[in-house]
Amino acid sequence: MASLTAVVGLLQERDARQSARWAPLIHRHSVLVAQMERMRTRNAQLEHMLRNAGSGSPAGTPSGGMGGGGASSGSATGGLNGSSSAGDAMAVAQLQAKANELNAELNDRYKELLNTQQALRAAEEGLAGKESELEAAKARICELEAQLERMAREKETSDVTSMALGDELRLLQMELIRVEEANSKLKEENEELVSRWLQKAAEDAEKLNEANMFYQSMVSQRESLELQAAAVSNVTGTVDMSGSGESLLDAMAGASSSSGAYSGSGFVVVPTRARRTVAAHGGEGHSVGYAPNSDMLATGGSDKAIKLFDARSGEHQFSLRGYSAAVYCTRFSPTGEFVLGASADESIRVFDVATQRPRHTLTGHTAKIYAADFSTDGSLAVSGSHDRTLKVWDLARGYCSRTIMCYSSCNDVSVSIDSGVVASGHHNGTVAFWDTRSGDVSHMIKGAASKQVTCVEYSPDGDSLLINSRDNCLTLFDTRTHQVAMTYEAQGFSTGLNYARATFSPDGAFVAAGSASGEVYVWNAASGALTTVLEGGHTAAVACVAWRPSGRSLASLSRDGGLVVWE
Repeated sequence: MASLTAVVGLLQERDARQSARWAPLIHRHSVLVAQMERMRTRNAQLEHMLRNAGSGSPAGTPSGGMGGGGASSGSATGGLNGSSSAGDAMAVAQLQAKANELNAELNDRYKELLNTQQALRAAEEGLAGKESELEAAKARICELEAQLERMAREKETSDVTSMALGDELRLLQMELIRVEEANSKLKEENEELVSRWLQKAAEDAEKLNEANMFYQSMVSQRESLELQAAAVSNVTGTVDMSGSGESLLDAMAGASSSSGAYSGSGFVVVPTRARRTVAAHGGEGHSVGYAPNSDMLATGGSDKAIKLFDARSGEHQFSLRGYSAAVYCTRFSPTGEFVLGASADESIRVFDVATQRPRHTLTGHTAKIYAADFSTDGSLAVSGSHDRTLKVWDLARGYCSRTIMCYSSCNDVSVSIDSGVVASGHHNGTVAFWDTRSGDVSHMIKGAASKQVTCVEYSPDGDSLLINSRDNCLTLFDTRTHQVAMTYEAQGFSTGLNYARATFSPDGAFVAAGSASGEVYVWNAASGALTTVLEGGHTAAVACVAWRPSGRSLASLSRDGGLVVWE
């Protein structure tokens, strides 16, 4: 309402200014009209006088005299009339001139009156326009008042909402403070637990070192006793060579090799030459693995099949088919009863080796699958895919029991000895450790490699994790501290494929990996020193290497499908 009063006041002030501007013009017009009326009256009087003057002598003038004096009287009258006519003519001329002057002035007044009337009409039209503007302004004022009332109501509503949001914000701030306090408390408890866990791990490691030292001393004593017994038997001539020649030769070779170590099930021998070369696949080769309890090898490649070979003779035994795309990973179950193959057709097939029939076809991924692995008891399988998920499969019923969302495409997985943790290597260079029971990430090593990780594999004792990457080096991480324990590099070594697999020897003393140029490199796991380079077996990038469980040979598969057994 205050704004309306102000607008009305402004309009009244403007009307007063404009009225004051036109007031002299209106007054002048009124004066001119009055003057014209006076001039019209004066003109009528003059015209009347002029008509009287033109009609002769004035009324009542005598026209004759008395008898006896007629001649003299007529002469006198004639003289008077002549003089009067001359005077009237002059008066008429003056009156005519005066009338002409008055007519000219009257014409000027008419013109001025006409101009004044025109100006007055223009003023009236301007005033009508101003009145229209005033009406429009009043309508606009009404509209603005309605808008002002609406905005006032909206402001009132906004104020109420603002108060409610303010109350909610204060509650959230209080909740945040409470959560931060709880988080701080949990962090302190977690740090305490980690400290206690590290202390316990250090104590366990110390005990394990003591046990290893004791075990090594006992092994040394056993070897000494065996040598003494062998010497005594040799002297008495009772050495029995039947049925044990190959094992004895292997043991002697391992004992005489400076790079050998006893694994508990045989001597690990670092190979030196290619014993057999087989064209395993017509297309690309991707994966190779040994059966745990036999000399059977399983390979996978771009020809959409798993192929099984006799590792000693190199003979092809049979093929397992059913895939519609390349097989990127092959793994035997812990008992050797089953073999799985992970494929680019987004499926995993588990085959019974004895019957050569599929036991399970596991589907659910939405992109190619580079990796899969069995749990140590064979009841579960874990797979990693480029759809950025890991899946845990129940092999008793053949279905997915858990899906784990990752942060990047997965290139490889490896299950821990107790099957409670699965390690995964990713396209973004990250290595993650996942709890298979809850699906939560227990630890993540960001920047484990600057380029994508191609392989992850637990050591035989489970204390270390070996990774291969496109950084052209291998890295060993301590699974207890998640710190780098060793890096393996060599001149000429480079990782040629995004799924290139490295491996441990059965006793964990050596690590082996294939290079893009076709060689196989072997390092000492403890010292990081390069032990040997196996050359001449491949002409293409090596995709995968696998150590025989007995430790006496190594198999490698190259991208061109060539399989080589090294001894």
